[in-house]
Amino acid sequence: MKILLSISCCLLISAATARASTFVNYGEADQSAKSVSLVSLIANPEAYDGKSVRVIGAFQLAFEGNQLCLHKADLIHGLSSNCLWIEPNLAKLGVSYAKLAEFNGKYVLVEGTFVQGNHGHMGMFSGAITPIWRVTLWR
Repeated sequence: MKILLSISCCLLISAATARASTFVNYGEADQSAKSVSLVSLIANPEAYDGKSVRVIGAFQLAFEGNQLCLHKADLIHGLSSNCLWIEPNLAKLGVSYAKLAEFNGKYVLVEGTFVQGNHGHMGMFSGAITPIWRVTLWR
């Protein structure tokens, strides 16, 4: 019984360590950023215009298609009205475009300045977060 308990504890500790080691964060947190939902930004853009925000969504970096969406399905089906245009500040994030693109299709926490009048490529999006100074993989 003691051996089984010891093995279980070791497995639990190794699983927790493995999960902690996969934490990926680029950029620095801004304590003044307000945590909001993408729904709030899309529904009430005037309330957040020009303000620092922290939001979670499905991430995509692509030619003429940098976006943060409510759901992964919005990325897949091109539902850009459920998405915000994003412009990462790579220098401030301390990461290359290619490395940041590894987050494509995953949920991330993003911090940046919300701009209601910026609708991205061909005006397809419901606003923008630009510049982005923090991106963290959301687990």
